[in-house]
Amino acid sequence: MPLWPNRPAVVATVHDLRHLRQPAEFAKPRRVYRGVMWGQGLRRADALVANSHSTAEHVLGVRPSADGRLHTIHFGCDHVLRWPQADPTDAHAIAFADWTNKRPDLAVAAWGVLRREWSGFACALDIVGAPRADRSALRQPAAEAGVGDLVRVHGYLTEDVHQALFGPARLVVSPSTLEGFGFPVLEGMRLGIPAVCVRGAGLEEAGGRWAFHADGWTPHAFADAGGRALFDPDRRSRSIEGGRKHSARFHVTPHGRAAACGRRGGGERPRCDCTAGQEDADARWLTGLTPMPMIKQRRS
Repeated sequence: MPLWPNRPAVVATVHDLRHLRQPAEFAKPRRVYRGVMWGQGLRRADALVANSHSTAEHVLGVRPSADGRLHTIHFGCDHVLRWPQADPTDAHAIAFADWTNKRPDLAVAAWGVLRREWSGFACALDIVGAPRADRSALRQPAAEAGVGDLVRVHGYLTEDVHQALFGPARLVVSPSTLEGFGFPVLEGMRLGIPAVCVRGAGLEEAGGRWAFHADGWTPHAFADAGGRALFDPDRRSRSIEGGRKHSARFHVTPHGRAAACGRRGGGERPRCDCTAGQEDADARWLTGLTPMPMIKQRRS
């Protein structure tokens, strides 16, 4: 945040408040840093942009004075339509390990349950974004669960490699503890890829009622949802069709901005299934304000 007087107007973007809701996922220095920087941003910004209604509600819970300055603008996902979508040569799912909330260990454990419960289970699990120190920590439990041949752990990928891996996936696996929005879930649905996540983890807006929701962070609960997504053809077909329609509403306007949802200040929360399909006029309030560069959260 600018510290000098007579500064230009500033917009702060809030992606999540995980350091307050999931403090155990952060080392103490990171919690202190986020507490100071996020607190300054929420207090001093002329306008605040939240990436989801759930994030906006969290903001108002800790900073009621943000009411009137707070707007929700979802991400658009049109960009994935340019990604490669060739038929996969081997069936695979994709999961993530780039932040402390992603819980790839739960995905690995669920894969072990799926192999034990489904005869001939051979769907690979590609885990992307794992820091070097964490890769062996994921491969070892995969071997112990009997899925060492199915779990493939990757570091950070270049954009073209990531797209080539994501585009033809059969399933997006997201057992996160808490998300501000859950962009990969939305991206997958736009591509016709069902998603599995845990109910109550902040992914309801991205996934709508078309994602497969596990009822808890246990391997068996997550495997149950994953089994339905992979092996129940009727539910899978409905998820793909409904997910495409749901995600198409999260579009980018001709002016290059994600369409804004209707919440401003104390207004009632709009329905989640239509929040991103607004006209560009809803985003024009940003004109004349200077966006604040987002400080990318790094792994604790």
